[in-house]
Amino acid sequence: MSSPVSSAVRLVRVILFALLALVVPRIALAQTVTIPDNGYTRANGDGKTAADRNNIKPEVITYDDCANDRGYNIVVNTTAYDQTSELQLWAGTQDCTNVTVRSGSTQQCWRAFPGAVPRVASSTINVKVRDILSYAKTQPDYVKAGDDVCAKAAQANITLYYIFVKGGEAAGTGANKVFTVDTVGPPAPTNLTTGIGEKLLVVSWKPSSETTDTQSYNVYCDDGTLPATDASTPVDASTTTDAGVDSGIDAGDDGGDAQAFSASSSGVSTQANTSGTCSSSALIEGTVPPASIKPCGTVSGPAATSATVTDRVNGVTYAVAVSAVDQYGNPGPLSTITCATPAPTDDFFDLYRRSGGSAGGCNEAGNGSVSALVVLGAIALAAFVRRRRA
Repeated sequence: MSSPVSSAVRLVRVILFALLALVVPRIALAQTVTIPDNGYTRANGDGKTAADRNNIKPEVITYDDCANDRGYNIVVNTTAYDQTSELQLWAGTQDCTNVTVRSGSTQQCWRAFPGAVPRVASSTINVKVRDILSYAKTQPDYVKAGDDVCAKAAQANITLYYIFVKGGEAAGTGANKVFTVDTVGPPAPTNLTTGIGEKLLVVSWKPSSETTDTQSYNVYCDDGTLPATDASTPVDASTTTDAGVDSGIDAGDDGGDAQAFSASSSGVSTQANTSGTCSSSALIEGTVPPASIKPCGTVSGPAATSATVTDRVNGVTYAVAVSAVDQYGNPGPLSTITCATPAPTDDFFDLYRRSGGSAGGCNEAGNGSVSALVVLGAIALAAFVRRRRA
C-alpha cells in the first residue's frame, strides 16, 4: 500500500507529462520567417544582378524596372517550418496578415509569388516587379502580371508580406518589406513645334504642367524605321501623381526664347514645321514610349523649352515627339507628333562668298569693291527679310 506522499508525487508527474504533451507541440510550431537586411538584390529579367542606379535606392520600383521585366532575388530564412502550413507571399497597401483583406469581397491584397516559398531553412526566390504592382486581387490564386501594369502605378508604397498560412489563417511569425513604386512620369509638354537645319532638327515646346518632379525631357525621332507601338494602353492622366545621356543635343535657354538658333549665325532655319501634326506607328500621342525605343536626345531642366537634335539625315522626314521625365527616370506620355525634314541651309557668309566676295570683303589693291558691296547689301537685305518671315 503506497503512502499518501508517493501517490501525490505520481499525480504531480502525470500532470507534468500532460502539460509537456500540450506545450511541446506548440513550441515546435513557433515558426518564423526573416529576411536579412541585405537580402534584397535587384535582378534583370534573366535573374542576373541588375546594375546599380545613381541616387535611386534599391527598393524603388520604376517604369524602366517594370518595362524590362526586372525583379528581386530575395533571401528567405525560416525556422521550425510547420509542414502542414504554407509560406505565401502577398502584396498590398494594407496589413495582409488579416484574412479579411486576403479573401472575399473585402480583399485588398494579392499574391505576388506563384505557389509557396520552399520548405527549407534558407532559400532565394525571384519576385517579379510586375507581380508586386499587379493589384491582381484574385484570392487565393496567383495571376502572372504582364507589361500592361507598367504605366499604371502612380506613386505609392506597396508592402510584401511573408505569411505562414494554415487553413486560411496566418500562423507563426511573418516578415514584411516596403517598396516605393512610381512608374508614372509627368504630363506631356504642349505646343510642340519643329524647325530644321543642316542635318539637324530644332524642337521647341511648352514645359510640362508638373514641374516640381520633372527633371528632364526626352526627344524621340522616327524616320519610319522604328518598330510599331501597341497603343492599346494610353496613360490615364488622372492617375498621375508625379508633381540620360547627352545624345548630340543642346538645351535651349530655360527661361528665354524657345527658338534658340537663327539662320544668320548657325545655318539653322527658324521656320517651324508648317505641315501640322503627323502620325507615326512607333510614336503615339498620349502613350508612354516603350523602353525599346530610345530617345534621339535628352535635355535637362524642368523649365527647358527647346533642344537641337543633331546627326540627322538631310532629306529624310522625321516624326518628332517629346516626353517629360521625373526624378526616377520615368518618362511621361508623349506630346503631339510633328514632322520635319532636315535640309542644307545657307548663312550670310556662304551666300556672300558664292557671290564673289573674298574672305575680307576687299580686292587685292585694298580698295573697296563696289560690286561686292552692292552684292553684300542685297544679301543682307534678303537675309533680313527671310528672318522676318520666319
